[in-house]
Amino acid sequence: CARAEGRRVFLNMSGEPSVVPGEAERSKVVECDYDSVLDMRTTQEDVWQNVRPTVDKVFEGYNATFFTYGMTGSGKTFTMLGPKLMSAAFEGERVPSPQELRECKLRGVVPRVIEHIFDRLPQNGANSAHVSLSYLQIYRERCYDLLRPAAAAGPLKIREEGGTSGRQP
Repeated sequence: CARAEGRRVFLNMSGEPSVVPGEAERSKVVECDYDSVLDMRTTQEDVWQNVRPTVDKVFEGYNATFFTYGMTGSGKTFTMLGPKLMSAAFEGERVPSPQELRECKLRGVVPRVIEHIFDRLPQNGANSAHVSLSYLQIYRERCYDLLRPAAAAGPLKIREEGGTSGRQP
């Protein structure tokens, strides 16, 4: 059970009822702060307008992460890809052209981010840029790279490096 109050989400994660007579059901309340919480009535355009300022920060040298959370079938993939890319990814349909994606009002966050970034990159070749994008899924405590071909889509190996605070030498 979850409820949102502004930018704070409260999750009540109830455990199984206790089998010990007289002991109450165990539960845990988790508070999480988010930049925003979007509900079922949110349109693809609303989502884009919400995340666009974060994408703009990339041009100031920041990294950006967009995290979707919800139960199976709640619309996370639709929000990230939109219907045309979902059909190509899951139903084997033809991958839409960039122009077809631009014309799709329901395109998701991923194509909008890519479009926005490449529209803002210098076109004259005077400056160079390195653009990388990851699209990952965490499912049953396993991490999958959703940009890999389905034949190579096994779980990723997660490694931790101690003492580097996430920085590479």
